[in-house]
Amino acid sequence: MAKTSENAAENAGGGTAGEWIDGVVRTYGDLLYDFCQAMLWSPADAPDAYRSILRTLARRRRTERFVRYERPWILQIAFRELRGMKKRSPRLLTPAEQVMLDSNPDPRARMRFRDSYFHRLPIESQCLLLLRDKCGIPVSEVSAVLEIPEASARLQRLQSLRALESWIYGGERGTA
Repeated sequence: MAKTSENAAENAGGGTAGEWIDGVVRTYGDLLYDFCQAMLWSPADAPDAYRSILRTLARRRRTERFVRYERPWILQIAFRELRGMKKRSPRLLTPAEQVMLDSNPDPRARMRFRDSYFHRLPIESQCLLLLRDKCGIPVSEVSAVLEIPEASARLQRLQSLRALESWIYGGERGTA
């Protein structure tokens, strides 16, 4: 999906901030937009989130831009923006939606609502699963995005997957 950090080094070398942002969009634009769509309840909010992330990146000092570790750095900024957006306007399930999700005993029917189960997870777990399992980003980079040790990221990923599994296939009503 996204190009490697080595390819981004070519885009980040010199030039103005605008040229650097153009390089970020060429290299990571699809990844960032997909990340925004998946993290937010409403895909309609993704364009605003995407623009907000690019504005935040453009405001960063040139010396903060790490060419070698550019992708985790960019994703860390994106994660912080998205976390802030979700805190400012949280989308919580209503009691009726909660009952509907938990009362259906058929796992196939529950799979239709996997996004709702996914959004029950803490935002850090959502980020971890999206970047690692959907985008294929190595755990070492994802742990840098979340600013946690790599071993903790691996454990958190397993716990998140087990929580989703229990909600969808086991019908348990607990939270992650």
